[in-house]
Amino acid sequence: MSRCEDPLNNFLPSIGKLEKYIPPVGEGIRVDDGYEQGMTIPIFYDPMIAKLAVHGKDRTEAIQKTLAAIKDYHIEGFSTTRLSAHSYWNMKPL
Repeated sequence: MSRCEDPLNNFLPSIGKLEKYIPPVGEGIRVDDGYEQGMTIPIFYDPMIAKLAVHGKDRTEAIQKTLAAIKDYHIEGFSTTRLSAHSYWNMKPL
C-alpha cells in the first residue's frame, strides 16, 4: 500500500500534485489505484493512493516480487510510505 503520509513526520498526511506516478507491472503484480499522474491528492479523503497485491508460487517468490514491485514504484510530488514499506520488507527474514 502506498499512502500520502510522511513517515518522518509522525505519518501526518502529505498532500500535493502527483508529479510522477508509474506503478509497477508484471506477472503476479496487481495495483489498485484511483489516481493518475498529474492529479492532486486532497486532504479530505483517505491518503491511500494505491494498493499493491503480489503473488508467487511460494512465500519466498512473493516476497521477492513484492520488494521488486516496491522498488519499481515511482511516486513523486509528496511524501509517501513507499520507502518505509521497502525498509520493512528488507528487515523481515524469509
